[in-house]
Amino acid sequence: MPPLIQSIAFTPGGGLTHSAGKFWISTSSTRFLAASYLLRLIAIDHEPAALHATDANARRNGVEVDALQGDLAELPPPPAPTLAANVPLKVHMNLAANLAPETRVVLISGIVDDHVGPVTKAYEAAGLRLVDTAVVRNWAAALLVRA
Repeated sequence: MPPLIQSIAFTPGGGLTHSAGKFWISTSSTRFLAASYLLRLIAIDHEPAALHATDANARRNGVEVDALQGDLAELPPPPAPTLAANVPLKVHMNLAANLAPETRVVLISGIVDDHVGPVTKAYEAAGLRLVDTAVVRNWAAALLVRA
């Protein structure tokens, strides 16, 4: 399964952040959310090619994006009420360890089903609780909310 998005953070009146990655999963959803809630999209990725692809996809779909280069394995996630992250285990561990207190909802993906336990435990240590999980062909996603 190809990576879908690296990470997305929705900030009130000010931003929707996602790591550039493979932007195709949320282009139409992002366009709707950005238009409906006046959100700004900030894309973060460590690979310049991913940032270029995000810029191209965003332009093609009428979504404004500020694409920034950065490594979410080392940087804290942006402070935002909602964060969606399609990243590997190591990055999830960093995001969970550095999660901003105002982050209320986290959608995780980019992990195999064997990693759901350690990843959810890391986010639970940050004050979130597991709401739901889904596994498709060994790839997992989970939704957590602030307890």
